[in-house]
Amino acid sequence: MIIDNLIRPALLLLAEAAEQIPWYRDPRWRVINLLIFVIFLAYLFVKKLRIGQVFDNRAAAIVKELEEARREKQEAQAEETAHDREAGADIGEMRHRRRGPKHAAGS
Repeated sequence: MIIDNLIRPALLLLAEAAEQIPWYRDPRWRVINLLIFVIFLAYLFVKKLRIGQVFDNRAAAIVKELEEARREKQEAQAEETAHDREAGADIGEMRHRRRGPKHAAGS
């Protein structure tokens, strides 16, 4: 009677419990742990590492470098144009010298 009333139900409960997955092996915990980890990383990047400020500073540095490169390009083009004008004047002068004074008087 003691076996039927106390031990058998206890053994049945233990058998049912053994078939169930323990609470810490439940797949939902993996999702919960992943969410906690992602939230922690987001907090770490935004608040502690100030990753947004790093990207803003880098963007400002890139814009500054592009403006400097554009300015240097314009200066180089202006210098090239000046050299081309000087070279064109020199070529015209050389042609004039080659023709000599008789071509200049005859024209």
